[in-house]
Amino acid sequence: MHAWRTGTNAVLMALLIAVSAGVFFIPAFAQTSAPEATGALEKIKLPIKAQPPQGSNTLGLLADSQNESDVSAAKDIAALIATGQETGPNDEQALRIAPIPGSGGFESIRGLLAVADADLSIVPVPLLERAPAALGVDDLRKRIVYIAPLFEEDFRLLANPSIRNIYDLAGKTVNLGAKDSASDVLGRSMFENFGLDINPVNLADADPINAIANGEIEADLALGDRPRETLAKQRPRYNLRLVTIPRLHALAKDYLSAALTSADDPDLIPPGARVETLGVRSVLIAYNWPKGSHRYNLMTFFVRTLFSRFLELQNGTHDPKWLEVNFDAGVPGWPQFPPARRWLDQKGIGSAPSR
Repeated sequence: MHAWRTGTNAVLMALLIAVSAGVFFIPAFAQTSAPEATGALEKIKLPIKAQPPQGSNTLGLLADSQNESDVSAAKDIAALIATGQETGPNDEQALRIAPIPGSGGFESIRGLLAVADADLSIVPVPLLERAPAALGVDDLRKRIVYIAPLFEEDFRLLANPSIRNIYDLAGKTVNLGAKDSASDVLGRSMFENFGLDINPVNLADADPINAIANGEIEADLALGDRPRETLAKQRPRYNLRLVTIPRLHALAKDYLSAALTSADDPDLIPPGARVETLGVRSVLIAYNWPKGSHRYNLMTFFVRTLFSRFLELQNGTHDPKWLEVNFDAGVPGWPQFPPARRWLDQKGIGSAPSR
């Protein structure tokens, strides 16, 4: 997985550096420094969206590199689009999807607004709803549209054995992941609604398991599956545990009730047991390119291909999360990409688009 770079300049995009099995990977764009005093991004003037190379047939898809669910989804979408297309005399394809690993959260939305090669992104719906205020972009609903709602992503609260329930974290140090990531923004909101005054830290690149074991933090909150395969066996060795996140009426609007089972984490959850938690719905969003432009037409082709072949992602050979996708759900209050809405209307799927 490519690491992202940080700096104080505006968002930058590196060149495309790798091609593998028809799936492109673009190194992550630079992350602008976040303010220390607030939990939201500083309201700065974003640069004007640059145009991608003329005639490029590649759409860039931003994904949170610390969320294995998003990374897997981006790869699955790229592979789906890459296969089954008719190629030209030089094996050229009409469309490619390039997954772009990044720090996720608001940076995935800022990337769509500023980076020439960024066309698509996967973000949680509650984060998208907070973005206009957090980014200081009042017309965000005119600049970004959604393609389709995706799967549910669950919170995982990992803690040392002294933490028996979420209320034991009052006054304790909790890692929320990268600054302004989805787990950071939504995690802060979640703890506030529980009335818990925690000491939040942002150990973006640190090993949270060793940080808990060493007493640096008491717990780690992650949204989705963090890439921790090599550390899986350390969790039971350190006697760490997954802490229940109970339902709360104040969170019902943005957060879904969910449960983790041994299928989600066999090292910490025995067969037949469940750990109650909360989750959020993710959504595939896109930059709203001008109608009739080359990028708009590429996006239209992408939508037709993705929707018409979507059942292939649900055939049992991909992540089971694809089975959770429900195009009927929509994203209330947010405009849908018109060709996507038309395709679904023709199939009798979903409700009328937002105005």
